[in-house]
Amino acid sequence: MSERSIFEVQVELCQCMANAVRAEIVRVLRDGPQRVGDIARIIGQPQTTVSRHLGVLRNGGVVTAQRRGRMCSIRSAIRRSSISAI
Repeated sequence: MSERSIFEVQVELCQCMANAVRAEIVRVLRDGPQRVGDIARIIGQPQTTVSRHLGVLRNGGVVTAQRRGRMCSIRSAIRRSSISAI
């Protein structure tokens, strides 16, 4: 990976995390996978808001989603030690 592309990845990550709701979602996920509804309840935001922010985080490679039937479990795609710095 060239230096230029490393900087591009860093900028994309910063843009992805440049929102208080998204930072709070990542903080919640540092303890392990959560369902969307549980994340919404924990951070006190409507589920539609959480889903929209999760889309940004997924597109940025910060979280991954695993669907089991109608349930969707969200987990952090970055190391726990890195999350604690957020």
